[in-house]
Amino acid sequence: MSLVEQTASDHQRLLGPGHPRTLRAQVRLASRYFEGGHDVARAIALGERIIGDDVCAVLGADHDDLRGLRAVLILAYATNKRSDDAEALAARYPLPEDSAPG
Repeated sequence: MSLVEQTASDHQRLLGPGHPRTLRAQVRLASRYFEGGHDVARAIALGERIIGDDVCAVLGADHDDLRGLRAVLILAYATNKRSDDAEALAARYPLPEDSAPG
């Protein structure tokens, strides 16, 4: 965990907060916080901070990192019984397959 935190911190310090590699490192960090229940609150806080203006704007609405962060946040919200937040996030960042005819 500390290595992932240090990597994200180093990327931010060296490359800046809006650099694609920094954002990827932060997405990985949010995922690690959530995985195994390390720190779900920190996963949510970091994910909420970077998803819109940073990850979506810089990496794109269909980028794998946005998809992963979206999934982490939705699951973290569900874990914390915040289904309204999960639904709002899914609506704000829809995936193409969400609207595909099924």
